[in-house]
Amino acid sequence: MSFSLASWAGAVGDGSVLPIGFLFCSFQGGIRDRKPVRCRRYEETDKENVARLFMNTVRKVNGKDYSEFQCEVWARVGLDTNRMNRRLAGSRLALVAERGQKVVGFMSVVGGSHLDMMYVHHEHQREGIGRILFEHALECTEKVSPMRPLTVHASITARPFFESLGFRVLRERILSVRGVLYKQFLMIKPPKPSGAGD
Repeated sequence: MSFSLASWAGAVGDGSVLPIGFLFCSFQGGIRDRKPVRCRRYEETDKENVARLFMNTVRKVNGKDYSEFQCEVWARVGLDTNRMNRRLAGSRLALVAERGQKVVGFMSVVGGSHLDMMYVHHEHQREGIGRILFEHALECTEKVSPMRPLTVHASITARPFFESLGFRVLRERILSVRGVLYKQFLMIKPPKPSGAGD
């Protein structure tokens, strides 16, 4: 899964700090002998693994919805690992999902409630990793901005995933990356009603 072209242990708006710690999830998805997924804060040492995951996912997953040329231009964004590192390090929240020692996904949140990037390793699609990342990010964002809706610019490929999480399409948009056009969807997930339980 991927959606964006375009450490929560940091300061919140009032200067307070939210601890993040580690989230250990053992989503088995009905398959035995699968190591649990661990979510943790993104670190600069992750930049090479994250960039490689990004490029491979775009090339191998998004090809069903975008042309080979579009995917190649999109994937090449990951060649600048320093720029990607700055983007993730500058996010309100940036997470990496690991299974064992392998990075199997990452995501970031900007502006408190906009999901900026989310990519899951092409060999680990449909294993619940995107949902694990999303649920952890949702828990963190609700602590800071409980009444703000979540938004995302979803690719054609990722739209069904976000719909399954309760997002709905507000409008279609065309994004230009290095002069190449991509169809996306601005999607929104309303906040939980006040007092709603899990």
